[in-house]
Amino acid sequence: MKIPKIDISNDWDNPKPGLHNAVLIDVIDKGLQTWDVRGESEQTLKIRLLWEVEEKTSGGKPMRAAKSYTKSLGLNSPLRTMLCSWLGGEMSEQEIDDIDTDDLIGRPAQVLVTSYKKHGESRVYVKEVRKPLEDKQLKPSGEFIQMKDRDEGGQ
Repeated sequence: MKIPKIDISNDWDNPKPGLHNAVLIDVIDKGLQTWDVRGESEQTLKIRLLWEVEEKTSGGKPMRAAKSYTKSLGLNSPLRTMLCSWLGGEMSEQEIDDIDTDDLIGRPAQVLVTSYKKHGESRVYVKEVRKPLEDKQLKPSGEFIQMKDRDEGGQ
């Protein structure tokens, strides 16, 4: 099997820590994830929200940041808390029941990006999501292909 060469240079430069104007460009179903907690194995369904920020890579492409959430909209769940912050306050149970993550793609926001080190590499994640500023509503650049729309080769 021939493996195609894909130019990924400058695709994943990290945005600087701080508050960024952003737009949600993908919601990725990560399925059932397993990890160790105090020596015991735990599993939960996860999704990953991927944001495009207005900061550009050295190659001129929009930078990205993400955060994974447990796939739950329970009263105290981090996903529900984030959605309320982003979409403008408390939501009724009916509004929560009506949430479809596909409908959120393309919506602007402000994201607070935080950096950390893992295995000696500098990484970032979205710590907080807020309502967008009225005059700073970012739109998707079109540079990114959603995971569900990619062919089997990852293109």
